[in-house]
Amino acid sequence: MKELCKLIVPALGNALHKGQAGKIGIVGGSEDYTGAPYFAGISALRLGADLVLIMCAPSAAVPIKSYCPDLMVSPILSQEKSSRFETWIEKLNCIVFGPGLGRDKEVKHIVSQWIKTSQGTKICQ
Repeated sequence: MKELCKLIVPALGNALHKGQAGKIGIVGGSEDYTGAPYFAGISALRLGADLVLIMCAPSAAVPIKSYCPDLMVSPILSQEKSSRFETWIEKLNCIVFGPGLGRDKEVKHIVSQWIKTSQGTKICQ
């Protein structure tokens, strides 16, 4: 298992810049559920990811950001801002859908579109 991890996880060093040791996207977080995306993000950082972006509902952004300044938070999980997802998807190495999304129908529609969009990117290859 240790050898497998060495193949997957990049070696850390002083010459690396922000994001070169892994960029993780997390789609989740709603007004009532701000802890789930936070815990997913902080876990990714603790396991060695270099940059974690949480894409959440606007009402969840401030609480999530206040939990940890090391997490990037982008409140784009809304009809008005959902087009920004395509800007981020090409920059990420991995994406997680779901923690704290809630049951809002508009959010479900947006996330289903984002899943379709991500299927044609390097993340799903």
